Amino acid sequence: MTGSSTSRRVGDALRRPPHGVRVALVGLIGAAIIYALYEAAYALIPLESGRATAAWTAAAAVGAVTQHHLHRRITFATGARGYGSSLRRAVVVEAAVIALAAGLNLWLTESLGVRHRLAWLAAQAALFASKYVAMRFFVFRAPDDEVGEHAEEGGGRETV
Repeated sequence: MTGSSTSRRVGDALRRPPHGVRVALVGLIGAAIIYALYEAAYALIPLESGRATAAWTAAAAVGAVTQHHLHRRITFATGARGYGSSLRRAVVVEAAVIALAAGLNLWLTESLGVRHRLAWLAAQAALFASKYVAMRFFVFRAPDDEVGEHAEEGGGRETV
């Protein structure tokens, strides 16, 4: 390895955080956006029963588009190619996640009486790992399933 290639790799690492850091960063940004949307929806929805779940579902649906964009640009570094195809796959994943989390949220708030903000956090946390796996292997998949390797190098690609 030459000195220039070593300095290039160090420079690239400093400019582009490791994949795990990008996952955490996008997750925190997305959660903050979705939480803000949740609070706004919760304040505006006039329901007595199911209010927390309706607010969670509305916030998650709107936040899904933001999350897709952030994951596409930052986490998986797939660039501008194939936006529509990854968005379609993201909608499938998000619909499943929203349905599962809405059910969990409804059970926690209506059946168990858990405070709505704690139920929001539990629903987010419960689905984090499964959502990451779905994004990694289905939404932003790459040829030969090398998304992680490509993303680490900053050249992640997506199949269409």
